Amino acid sequence: MYAFNVGFGNMNAACCGTPYMMPQQTMPQQTMPPMMGSSCCSGGFDMNAYAFGAKQRVMDVASSLVQKLIAAGQSLKQQLQAEGLTDEQKNKITAEIEKIQKAIEMTKELVNGNATVQDAVQAQMAIDNMLTETAKTMQTIAQEIAEAQAKKQQDAENAEQSGQADGSADASADEAEGGDGTVKVGDVEIDSETGRAVELGEGLSPYEASSIAFQVKKAVDGPGTNHDILDPIVQNLNAGNIVEIVKAWEGKCGQHSESGNDGFFARIFDDVDDKWQNENVPVMLDALVKRAEAAGIKQSEIEEYIGGVHNGMSHSTLLGMMEWHDDHEIANNLMKIYEKIVAKEKELKSKAGTQAADNKKKADEAKAAEDKKKEDKKQEAINLFISDMREIYKDDKLEKSDKVKFEDGVFKIRIEGKDYQGSDFRALEKAVKDAGYDPKEYLCKKQVDAKA
Repeated sequence: MYAFNVGFGNMNAACCGTPYMMPQQTMPQQTMPPMMGSSCCSGGFDMNAYAFGAKQRVMDVASSLVQKLIAAGQSLKQQLQAEGLTDEQKNKITAEIEKIQKAIEMTKELVNGNATVQDAVQAQMAIDNMLTETAKTMQTIAQEIAEAQAKKQQDAENAEQSGQADGSADASADEAEGGDGTVKVGDVEIDSETGRAVELGEGLSPYEASSIAFQVKKAVDGPGTNHDILDPIVQNLNAGNIVEIVKAWEGKCGQHSESGNDGFFARIFDDVDDKWQNENVPVMLDALVKRAEAAGIKQSEIEEYIGGVHNGMSHSTLLGMMEWHDDHEIANNLMKIYEKIVAKEKELKSKAGTQAADNKKKADEAKAAEDKKKEDKKQEAINLFISDMREIYKDDKLEKSDKVKFEDGVFKIRIEGKDYQGSDFRALEKAVKDAGYDPKEYLCKKQVDAKA
Protein backbone atom coordinates (compact mmCIF):
# COMPACT_ATOMS: atom_id res chain seq x y z
CA MET A 1 0.00 0.00 0.00
CA TYR A 2 2.93 2.40 0.64
CA ALA A 3 3.89 2.23 -3.01
CA PHE A 4 0.41 3.33 -4.02
CA ASN A 5 0.31 6.15 -1.51
CA VAL A 6 3.68 7.73 -2.26
CA GLY A 7 5.44 5.69 -4.91
CA PHE A 8 3.93 7.32 -7.94
CA GLY A 9 4.77 10.76 -6.65
CA ASN A 10 8.35 9.55 -6.42
CA MET A 11 8.99 8.89 -10.04
CA ASN A 12 12.71 9.59 -9.84
CA ALA A 13 13.07 7.58 -6.64
CA ALA A 14 10.68 4.73 -7.37
CA CYS A 15 13.16 2.10 -6.36
CA CYS A 16 14.44 3.65 -3.18
CA GLY A 17 11.04 4.37 -1.56
CA THR A 18 11.72 8.07 -0.85
CA PRO A 19 8.71 10.35 -1.35
CA TYR A 20 9.20 12.67 -4.29
CA MET A 21 7.51 16.02 -4.73
CA MET A 22 7.21 16.90 -8.37
CA PRO A 23 9.35 20.01 -8.99
CA GLN A 24 7.56 22.93 -10.56
CA GLN A 25 10.38 23.86 -12.89
CA THR A 26 10.03 27.03 -14.85
CA MET A 27 12.38 28.04 -17.56
CA PRO A 28 13.47 31.65 -17.61
CA GLN A 29 12.22 33.59 -20.62
CA GLN A 30 15.04 33.81 -23.08
CA THR A 31 15.77 37.20 -24.54
CA MET A 32 18.10 38.14 -27.28
CA PRO A 33 21.48 39.15 -25.91
CA PRO A 34 22.51 42.67 -26.75
CA MET A 35 24.55 43.00 -29.91
CA MET A 36 28.14 43.65 -29.21
CA GLY A 37 29.49 46.27 -31.54
CA SER A 38 28.51 46.97 -35.12
CA SER A 39 30.77 44.49 -36.76
CA CYS A 40 29.08 41.95 -38.98
CA CYS A 41 31.39 39.24 -37.79
CA SER A 42 30.81 40.10 -34.17
CA GLY A 43 27.00 40.06 -34.59
CA GLY A 44 27.13 36.70 -36.35
CA PHE A 45 29.20 35.20 -33.58
CA ASP A 46 26.72 36.36 -30.94
CA MET A 47 23.79 34.93 -32.87
CA ASN A 48 25.48 31.56 -33.24
CA ALA A 49 26.33 31.47 -29.53
CA TYR A 50 22.70 32.23 -28.62
CA ALA A 51 21.39 29.52 -30.91
CA PHE A 52 23.85 27.01 -29.45
CA GLY A 53 22.84 27.96 -25.89
CA ALA A 54 19.15 27.68 -26.69
CA LYS A 55 19.63 24.27 -28.30
CA GLN A 56 21.58 23.10 -25.26
CA ARG A 57 18.82 24.31 -22.93
CA VAL A 58 16.19 22.42 -24.95
CA MET A 59 18.29 19.26 -24.74
CA ASP A 60 18.70 19.66 -20.97
CA VAL A 61 14.96 20.10 -20.44
CA ALA A 62 14.13 17.17 -22.72
CA SER A 63 16.66 14.92 -20.97
CA SER A 64 15.27 15.82 -17.57
CA LEU A 65 11.71 15.14 -18.71
CA VAL A 66 12.61 11.78 -20.28
CA GLN A 67 14.31 10.66 -17.07
CA LYS A 68 11.28 11.72 -15.03
CA LEU A 69 8.90 9.90 -17.40
CA ILE A 70 11.00 6.74 -17.44
CA ALA A 71 11.05 6.69 -13.63
CA ALA A 72 7.30 7.23 -13.55
CA GLY A 73 6.74 4.40 -16.02
CA GLN A 74 8.93 2.02 -14.02
CA SER A 75 7.08 2.90 -10.84
CA LEU A 76 3.73 2.19 -12.47
CA LYS A 77 4.95 -1.12 -13.87
CA GLN A 78 6.01 -2.18 -10.36
CA GLN A 79 2.65 -1.13 -8.92
CA LEU A 80 0.87 -3.06 -11.66
CA GLN A 81 2.21 -6.24 -10.03
CA ALA A 82 0.71 -5.41 -6.61
CA GLU A 83 -1.81 -7.80 -5.05
CA GLY A 84 -5.44 -6.83 -4.65
CA LEU A 85 -5.84 -4.99 -7.95
CA THR A 86 -9.07 -5.46 -9.86
CA ASP A 87 -9.06 -5.86 -13.64
CA GLU A 88 -10.45 -2.34 -13.94
CA GLN A 89 -7.65 -0.91 -11.81
CA LYS A 90 -5.03 -2.80 -13.82
CA ASN A 91 -6.50 -1.35 -17.01
CA LYS A 92 -6.28 2.17 -15.59
CA ILE A 93 -2.62 1.74 -14.64
CA THR A 94 -1.84 0.26 -18.05
CA ALA A 95 -3.46 3.27 -19.71
CA GLU A 96 -1.29 5.63 -17.65
CA ILE A 97 1.82 3.66 -18.66
CA GLU A 98 0.86 4.04 -22.32
CA LYS A 99 0.40 7.81 -21.85
CA ILE A 100 3.87 8.05 -20.33
CA GLN A 101 5.39 6.06 -23.19
CA LYS A 102 3.83 8.41 -25.74
CA ALA A 103 5.09 11.41 -23.76
CA ILE A 104 8.62 9.99 -23.83
CA GLU A 105 8.50 9.67 -27.62
CA MET A 106 7.17 13.21 -28.01
CA THR A 107 9.84 14.58 -25.68
CA LYS A 108 12.58 12.95 -27.71
CA GLU A 109 11.27 14.78 -30.76
CA LEU A 110 12.13 18.09 -29.03
CA VAL A 111 15.78 17.20 -29.43
CA ASN A 112 15.53 15.82 -32.94
CA GLY A 113 13.45 18.72 -34.27
CA ASN A 114 13.81 22.47 -34.29
CA ALA A 115 12.08 23.07 -30.94
CA THR A 116 12.61 26.35 -29.20
CA VAL A 117 13.16 26.92 -25.52
CA GLN A 118 9.54 28.07 -25.34
CA ASP A 119 8.48 24.73 -26.87
CA ALA A 120 10.46 22.92 -24.19
CA VAL A 121 8.86 25.00 -21.44
CA GLN A 122 5.37 24.23 -22.78
CA ALA A 123 6.22 20.52 -23.04
CA GLN A 124 7.42 20.55 -19.46
CA MET A 125 4.21 22.16 -18.25
CA ALA A 126 2.09 19.66 -20.19
CA ILE A 127 4.03 16.69 -18.83
CA ASP A 128 3.87 18.01 -15.26
CA ASN A 129 0.10 18.37 -15.61
CA MET A 130 -0.16 14.86 -17.05
CA LEU A 131 1.89 13.37 -14.20
CA THR A 132 -0.22 15.26 -11.66
CA GLU A 133 -3.37 13.67 -13.11
CA THR A 134 -1.66 10.28 -13.15
CA ALA A 135 -0.75 10.71 -9.48
CA LYS A 136 -4.41 11.50 -8.71
CA THR A 137 -5.47 8.33 -10.53
CA MET A 138 -3.02 6.28 -8.51
CA GLN A 139 -4.17 7.88 -5.25
CA THR A 140 -7.76 6.96 -6.13
CA ILE A 141 -6.72 3.38 -6.81
CA ALA A 142 -4.78 3.31 -3.55
CA GLN A 143 -7.87 4.50 -1.69
CA GLU A 144 -10.03 1.89 -3.39
CA ILE A 145 -7.60 -0.85 -2.40
CA ALA A 146 -7.50 0.40 1.18
CA GLU A 147 -11.30 0.43 1.30
CA ALA A 148 -11.46 -3.06 -0.21
CA GLN A 149 -8.97 -4.38 2.34
CA ALA A 150 -10.86 -2.71 5.18
CA LYS A 151 -14.10 -4.18 3.86
CA LYS A 152 -12.52 -7.61 3.58
CA GLN A 153 -11.29 -7.39 7.15
CA GLN A 154 -14.69 -6.22 8.36
CA ASP A 155 -16.40 -9.06 6.52
CA ALA A 156 -13.98 -11.51 8.13
CA GLU A 157 -14.73 -10.06 11.57
CA ASN A 158 -18.47 -10.19 10.88
CA ALA A 159 -18.16 -13.79 9.71
CA GLU A 160 -16.16 -14.64 12.82
CA GLN A 161 -18.74 -12.99 15.06
CA SER A 162 -21.50 -14.78 13.19
CA GLY A 163 -19.59 -18.03 13.58
CA GLN A 164 -19.18 -17.37 17.29
CA ALA A 165 -22.89 -16.67 17.59
CA ASP A 166 -23.68 -19.85 15.69
CA GLY A 167 -21.12 -21.62 17.80
CA SER A 168 -22.84 -20.35 20.92
CA ALA A 169 -26.13 -21.83 19.79
CA ASP A 170 -24.38 -25.01 18.69
CA ALA A 171 -22.54 -25.11 21.98
CA SER A 172 -25.86 -25.04 23.78
CA ALA A 173 -26.95 -28.00 21.69
CA ASP A 174 -23.67 -29.74 22.37
CA GLU A 175 -24.07 -29.07 26.07
CA ALA A 176 -27.53 -30.54 25.89
CA GLU A 177 -26.19 -33.74 24.40
CA GLY A 178 -22.53 -33.43 25.27
CA GLY A 179 -21.79 -33.20 21.57
CA ASP A 180 -21.84 -37.01 21.38
CA GLY A 181 -25.10 -38.17 22.98
CA THR A 182 -24.10 -37.42 26.57
CA VAL A 183 -26.01 -35.41 29.16
CA LYS A 184 -25.02 -34.19 32.58
CA VAL A 185 -27.50 -35.29 35.22
CA GLY A 186 -26.58 -33.83 38.57
CA ASP A 187 -22.85 -34.35 38.90
CA VAL A 188 -22.76 -37.35 36.58
CA GLU A 189 -22.05 -37.19 32.84
CA ILE A 190 -24.37 -39.79 31.35
CA ASP A 191 -24.56 -41.63 28.05
CA SER A 192 -28.19 -40.90 27.18
CA GLU A 193 -28.49 -44.17 25.23
CA THR A 194 -27.48 -46.50 28.06
CA GLY A 195 -27.58 -44.51 31.29
CA ARG A 196 -23.92 -45.41 31.89
CA ALA A 197 -21.54 -42.87 33.35
CA VAL A 198 -19.31 -41.48 30.61
CA GLU A 199 -16.21 -41.97 32.78
CA LEU A 200 -16.64 -45.73 32.36
CA GLY A 201 -15.74 -45.47 28.70
CA GLU A 202 -17.35 -47.46 25.92
CA GLY A 203 -19.21 -50.50 27.18
CA LEU A 204 -19.60 -53.98 25.78
CA SER A 205 -22.09 -54.45 23.01
CA PRO A 206 -25.04 -56.75 23.80
CA TYR A 207 -23.47 -59.38 21.55
CA GLU A 208 -20.10 -59.19 23.33
CA ALA A 209 -21.72 -59.35 26.77
CA SER A 210 -23.84 -62.35 25.76
CA SER A 211 -20.80 -64.16 24.35
CA ILE A 212 -18.96 -63.76 27.67
CA ALA A 213 -22.02 -64.84 29.66
CA PHE A 214 -22.30 -68.02 27.58
CA GLN A 215 -18.60 -68.71 28.11
CA VAL A 216 -19.21 -68.54 31.90
CA LYS A 217 -22.16 -70.90 31.51
CA LYS A 218 -19.99 -73.28 29.49
CA ALA A 219 -17.32 -73.19 32.21
CA VAL A 220 -19.67 -74.09 35.08
CA ASP A 221 -22.16 -76.40 33.36
CA GLY A 222 -21.69 -80.13 33.68
CA PRO A 223 -19.29 -81.99 35.96
CA GLY A 224 -16.37 -80.00 37.28
CA THR A 225 -15.37 -76.42 36.45
CA ASN A 226 -13.34 -75.24 33.47
CA HIS A 227 -11.08 -72.73 35.23
CA ASP A 228 -9.17 -72.02 31.99
CA ILE A 229 -12.34 -70.31 30.75
CA LEU A 230 -13.84 -69.01 34.00
CA ASP A 231 -10.83 -67.52 35.80
CA PRO A 232 -9.64 -65.08 33.07
CA ILE A 233 -13.19 -63.78 32.66
CA VAL A 234 -13.67 -63.14 36.36
CA GLN A 235 -10.21 -61.60 36.78
CA ASN A 236 -11.07 -59.11 34.01
CA LEU A 237 -14.36 -57.99 35.51
CA ASN A 238 -14.37 -54.22 36.13
CA ALA A 239 -16.71 -51.27 36.59
CA GLY A 240 -17.12 -50.90 32.84
CA ASN A 241 -18.29 -54.44 32.03
CA ILE A 242 -19.64 -56.26 35.08
CA VAL A 243 -23.22 -54.96 34.84
CA GLU A 244 -23.46 -55.76 31.12
CA ILE A 245 -22.19 -59.33 31.62
CA VAL A 246 -24.49 -60.04 34.58
CA LYS A 247 -27.41 -58.50 32.68
CA ALA A 248 -26.65 -60.75 29.69
CA TRP A 249 -26.55 -63.81 32.03
CA GLU A 250 -29.87 -62.84 33.56
CA GLY A 251 -31.47 -62.50 30.15
CA LYS A 252 -29.91 -65.48 28.35
CA CYS A 253 -28.40 -67.94 30.79
CA GLY A 254 -30.48 -67.97 33.94
CA GLN A 255 -33.68 -66.74 35.54
CA HIS A 256 -32.91 -64.57 38.53
CA SER A 257 -35.07 -65.22 41.57
CA GLU A 258 -35.42 -63.55 44.96
CA SER A 259 -32.98 -66.01 46.50
CA GLY A 260 -30.40 -65.37 43.82
CA ASN A 261 -29.52 -69.06 43.80
CA ASP A 262 -29.59 -69.27 40.03
CA GLY A 263 -28.20 -65.85 39.41
CA PHE A 264 -24.79 -65.11 37.91
CA PHE A 265 -22.87 -65.08 41.19
CA ALA A 266 -24.77 -67.96 42.83
CA ARG A 267 -24.23 -70.25 39.84
CA ILE A 268 -20.48 -69.60 39.85
CA PHE A 269 -20.19 -70.11 43.63
CA ASP A 270 -21.89 -73.50 43.30
CA ASP A 271 -18.87 -74.63 41.29
CA VAL A 272 -15.91 -73.15 43.20
CA ASP A 273 -14.33 -73.57 46.62
CA ASP A 274 -13.63 -71.02 49.35
CA LYS A 275 -10.04 -70.48 48.24
CA TRP A 276 -11.24 -69.45 44.78
CA GLN A 277 -13.76 -67.10 46.40
CA ASN A 278 -11.04 -65.51 48.54
CA GLU A 279 -9.16 -64.61 45.37
CA ASN A 280 -12.05 -63.59 43.11
CA VAL A 281 -14.96 -62.25 45.19
CA PRO A 282 -12.94 -59.06 45.99
CA VAL A 283 -12.59 -58.51 42.23
CA MET A 284 -16.38 -58.80 41.75
CA LEU A 285 -17.15 -56.57 44.73
CA ASP A 286 -14.64 -53.90 43.69
CA ALA A 287 -16.08 -53.79 40.18
CA LEU A 288 -19.63 -53.34 41.49
CA VAL A 289 -18.70 -50.70 44.09
CA LYS A 290 -16.84 -48.60 41.50
CA ARG A 291 -19.73 -48.92 39.04
CA ALA A 292 -22.11 -47.75 41.77
CA GLU A 293 -19.90 -44.76 42.56
CA ALA A 294 -19.74 -43.82 38.85
CA ALA A 295 -23.55 -43.80 38.76
CA GLY A 296 -23.64 -41.41 41.69
CA ILE A 297 -24.68 -44.01 44.29
CA LYS A 298 -23.24 -43.10 47.67
CA GLN A 299 -21.40 -45.84 49.49
CA SER A 300 -23.75 -45.40 52.43
CA GLU A 301 -26.56 -46.61 50.16
CA ILE A 302 -24.84 -49.96 49.55
CA GLU A 303 -22.85 -50.24 52.76
CA GLU A 304 -25.27 -52.85 54.08
CA TYR A 305 -24.64 -55.10 51.06
CA ILE A 306 -20.89 -54.64 51.17
CA GLY A 307 -20.98 -55.73 54.83
CA GLY A 308 -23.13 -58.71 53.87
CA VAL A 309 -20.48 -59.87 51.36
CA HIS A 310 -17.71 -59.64 53.95
CA ASN A 311 -19.85 -61.35 56.53
CA GLY A 312 -20.65 -64.22 54.17
CA MET A 313 -16.93 -64.87 53.70
CA SER A 314 -16.03 -64.93 57.41
CA HIS A 315 -18.27 -67.46 59.13
CA SER A 316 -16.61 -69.74 61.65
CA THR A 317 -17.51 -72.59 64.00
CA LEU A 318 -18.44 -71.94 67.63
CA LEU A 319 -14.88 -72.14 68.92
CA GLY A 320 -13.35 -70.67 65.81
CA MET A 321 -11.87 -73.98 64.91
CA MET A 322 -12.96 -73.76 61.24
CA GLU A 323 -13.95 -70.98 58.84
CA TRP A 324 -16.50 -71.39 56.10
CA HIS A 325 -18.30 -69.25 53.51
CA ASP A 326 -22.01 -68.71 53.13
CA ASP A 327 -22.25 -68.81 49.31
CA HIS A 328 -25.87 -67.72 49.33
CA GLU A 329 -25.21 -64.66 51.50
CA ILE A 330 -22.25 -63.58 49.36
CA ALA A 331 -24.09 -64.03 46.06
CA ASN A 332 -27.28 -62.41 47.33
CA ASN A 333 -25.52 -59.25 48.56
CA LEU A 334 -23.51 -58.93 45.35
CA MET A 335 -26.77 -59.21 43.43
CA LYS A 336 -28.37 -56.52 45.63
CA ILE A 337 -25.59 -54.08 44.67
CA TYR A 338 -26.04 -55.03 41.01
CA GLU A 339 -29.81 -54.40 41.22
CA LYS A 340 -29.18 -51.04 42.87
CA ILE A 341 -26.91 -50.07 39.97
CA VAL A 342 -29.38 -51.22 37.30
CA ALA A 343 -32.21 -49.24 38.90
CA LYS A 344 -30.03 -46.15 39.22
CA GLU A 345 -28.82 -46.28 35.62
CA LYS A 346 -32.40 -46.74 34.42
CA GLU A 347 -33.35 -43.63 36.37
CA LEU A 348 -30.36 -41.72 34.96
CA LYS A 349 -31.26 -42.75 31.42
CA SER A 350 -34.80 -41.44 31.89
CA LYS A 351 -33.56 -38.18 33.37
CA ALA A 352 -30.95 -37.85 30.65
CA GLY A 353 -33.63 -38.16 28.00
CA THR A 354 -35.74 -35.47 29.66
CA GLN A 355 -32.71 -33.24 30.19
CA ALA A 356 -31.56 -33.68 26.61
CA ALA A 357 -35.01 -32.77 25.32
CA ASP A 358 -35.13 -29.65 27.52
CA ASN A 359 -31.65 -28.58 26.54
CA LYS A 360 -32.34 -29.20 22.86
CA LYS A 361 -35.43 -27.04 23.13
CA LYS A 362 -33.36 -24.25 24.68
CA ALA A 363 -30.68 -24.66 22.02
CA ASP A 364 -33.29 -24.53 19.25
CA GLU A 365 -34.81 -21.41 20.78
CA ALA A 366 -31.36 -19.79 21.04
CA LYS A 367 -30.61 -20.62 17.42
CA ALA A 368 -33.99 -19.34 16.30
CA ALA A 369 -33.35 -16.09 18.16
CA GLU A 370 -29.92 -15.78 16.55
CA ASP A 371 -31.36 -16.49 13.10
CA LYS A 372 -34.01 -13.83 13.67
CA LYS A 373 -31.32 -11.39 14.77
CA LYS A 374 -29.42 -12.04 11.56
CA GLU A 375 -32.54 -11.67 9.45
CA ASP A 376 -33.43 -8.41 11.21
CA LYS A 377 -29.93 -7.11 10.59
CA LYS A 378 -30.15 -8.12 6.94
CA GLN A 379 -33.53 -6.41 6.53
CA GLU A 380 -32.19 -3.30 8.24
CA ALA A 381 -29.32 -3.15 5.73
CA ILE A 382 -31.75 -3.61 2.81
CA ASN A 383 -34.07 -0.91 4.13
CA LEU A 384 -31.12 1.48 4.46
CA PHE A 385 -30.02 0.56 0.91
CA ILE A 386 -33.45 1.46 -0.47
CA SER A 387 -33.65 4.62 1.64
CA ASP A 388 -30.28 5.88 0.36
CA MET A 389 -31.26 5.00 -3.22
CA ARG A 390 -34.50 6.95 -3.00
CA GLU A 391 -32.80 9.91 -1.36
CA ILE A 392 -30.01 10.12 -3.94
CA TYR A 393 -32.33 9.72 -6.94
CA LYS A 394 -35.13 11.74 -5.29
CA ASP A 395 -37.77 9.13 -6.07
CA ASP A 396 -39.73 7.57 -3.20
CA LYS A 397 -41.16 4.87 -5.45
CA LEU A 398 -37.87 3.21 -6.35
CA GLU A 399 -37.24 -0.34 -5.15
CA LYS A 400 -34.11 -2.45 -5.09
CA SER A 401 -33.58 -4.50 -8.22
CA ASP A 402 -34.11 -8.22 -7.74
CA LYS A 403 -30.67 -8.66 -9.27
CA VAL A 404 -29.10 -6.99 -6.24
CA LYS A 405 -28.47 -9.65 -3.59
CA PHE A 406 -27.43 -9.21 0.03
CA GLU A 407 -25.00 -11.99 0.91
CA ASP A 408 -22.30 -12.32 3.56
CA GLY A 409 -22.90 -8.78 4.76
CA VAL A 410 -22.49 -7.06 1.37
CA PHE A 411 -24.68 -6.12 -1.59
CA LYS A 412 -23.77 -7.84 -4.85
CA ILE A 413 -24.86 -7.61 -8.47
CA ARG A 414 -23.65 -9.45 -11.57
CA ILE A 415 -23.49 -7.44 -14.80
CA GLU A 416 -22.37 -8.95 -18.09
CA GLY A 417 -20.53 -11.81 -16.41
CA LYS A 418 -18.76 -9.77 -13.74
CA ASP A 419 -19.59 -9.38 -10.05
CA TYR A 420 -19.67 -6.02 -8.30
CA GLN A 421 -20.23 -5.48 -4.60
CA GLY A 422 -20.47 -2.81 -1.92
CA SER A 423 -21.22 -2.58 1.77
CA ASP A 424 -24.15 -0.22 1.12
CA PHE A 425 -25.93 1.57 -1.73
CA ARG A 426 -23.31 4.27 -2.17
CA ALA A 427 -20.47 1.76 -2.31
CA LEU A 428 -22.25 -0.49 -4.82
CA GLU A 429 -23.32 2.52 -6.88
CA LYS A 430 -19.69 3.65 -7.09
CA ALA A 431 -18.49 0.18 -8.07
CA VAL A 432 -21.07 -0.06 -10.88
CA LYS A 433 -20.41 3.49 -12.04
CA ASP A 434 -16.63 2.99 -12.07
CA ALA A 435 -17.19 -0.05 -14.26
CA GLY A 436 -18.84 2.18 -16.85
CA TYR A 437 -22.49 1.34 -16.18
CA ASP A 438 -25.43 3.51 -15.22
CA PRO A 439 -26.10 2.59 -11.54
CA LYS A 440 -29.72 3.70 -11.65
CA GLU A 441 -30.37 1.46 -14.63
CA TYR A 442 -29.07 -1.65 -12.89
CA LEU A 443 -29.68 -1.10 -9.17
CA CYS A 444 -33.24 0.20 -9.30
CA LYS A 445 -36.07 -2.22 -9.87
CA LYS A 446 -38.16 0.07 -12.03
CA GLN A 447 -35.46 0.65 -14.64
CA VAL A 448 -34.26 -2.95 -14.74
CA ASP A 449 -37.78 -4.30 -15.11
CA ALA A 450 -38.52 -1.79 -17.81
CA LYS A 451 -35.36 -2.72 -19.70
CA ALA A 452 -36.09 -6.42 -19.39
